[in-house]
Amino acid sequence: MHLDSWDDLRFVLAVHEEGTLTAAASALGVDQTTVTRRLRTCEEQAGRKLFHRLRGGAELTPAGEAYARAAAAIRDQLFALEREVSAERQELGPVRLTISNTLAALWLDELVGFAKGREGLRLELIVDDSIRNLSRSEADVAVRWVEQPPEHLVGRKIGRMAHALYGAPELLNLSLSDLPWIGWEPDLKDSALERARRQYSPTQPFSLYANSLLILLEAARRGHTAITLSCAVGDADPGLVRLTRPVLSEKPLWLLTHPDLRQSPSVRVVMDFIASLVANDAMKLTGQP
Repeated sequence: MHLDSWDDLRFVLAVHEEGTLTAAASALGVDQTTVTRRLRTCEEQAGRKLFHRLRGGAELTPAGEAYARAAAAIRDQLFALEREVSAERQELGPVRLTISNTLAALWLDELVGFAKGREGLRLELIVDDSIRNLSRSEADVAVRWVEQPPEHLVGRKIGRMAHALYGAPELLNLSLSDLPWIGWEPDLKDSALERARRQYSPTQPFSLYANSLLILLEAARRGHTAITLSCAVGDADPGLVRLTRPVLSEKPLWLLTHPDLRQSPSVRVVMDFIASLVANDAMKLTGQP
């Protein structure tokens, strides 16, 4: 017996990749009961057990692994077809741009004006600091601050971006070793904020964590914490001063896409626009006066 469709296989693949029924349900945009029911249907159609249910997770059986490999291959083919069709489309259409919180805030006015001024273009901002999977069409264009981007993506260096440590003016009266700290999510053990705390104030623990950049910024303005920010954002904030000179770090800024999309008119126009923003703000981005 066999599974009837891609719609069946995607449930097997989601549980395999996410590791738990709860995470798979979140990734698929359904509830956990639906995932459980669909997996049961998949196993009935396959005529064999596909998963072992474990505490807190699920483990594929050999048959389940075979179906998951097949599902991954089908998904990759579907996404490749989607990218090919998108690249051949000559009129402007939707583009998913993944960009960091700080750069999205810095260029918000320009991005709004750009999207309004291009007939047919619909710009979808995905604001986070991870490299979205461009192979799976989670995004079309990525702007990322990294030394070296993933090999499967194409693009170019468009500039450099510097970060520094910022805080309220009264923190200038403290030594760096005595700075107060609020953490950025306890699970992010290697965040820029955590690295800065270890470097400058290793004896000062995080007494509080937050998962909101808005809250961390407000806490920094009120003198409750030091915070790592791009110089373009930190230097422009009237409530903050730079606590470290020279800057903490400076890395290349990359503009990336999937190879299948680099000839897409929509992708090209967005990438050219982002490159122009970086060129105009080169001094701000590197923390120069």
